[in-house]
Amino acid sequence: MQNETSRKTLATKVYIAETIIQRTLGLMGVRDFSDGSALVLAGGGSVHTFMVRQPLDILFLDQHKRILRIINSIPPSRISPWVRGARWIVELPGGSLDGDAAKAGDQLSWE
Repeated sequence: MQNETSRKTLATKVYIAETIIQRTLGLMGVRDFSDGSALVLAGGGSVHTFMVRQPLDILFLDQHKRILRIINSIPPSRISPWVRGARWIVELPGGSLDGDAAKAGDQLSWE
């Protein structure tokens, strides 16, 4: 996953959850979600971290994969705020977005 605006790599292992079951399960119970990993959820404007074992950095993207909002290190057992206009949600290990890795308005891409 690349931040096209800053030219920084955000993740080298990208998993895409497209089905309702994949989106619902997300990272629940996943033991190894390490640095360099990202889970992309298609659709929706909010996420939960119930049964997730670690804090997550969350990116909410519009239909063009531009960042609308960032939530850093949301702890387990929480529900994120609803982000209007979000069409993609990216979950990264907590702390992945420290520094200047990404900001609102940046354009992302992934394969």
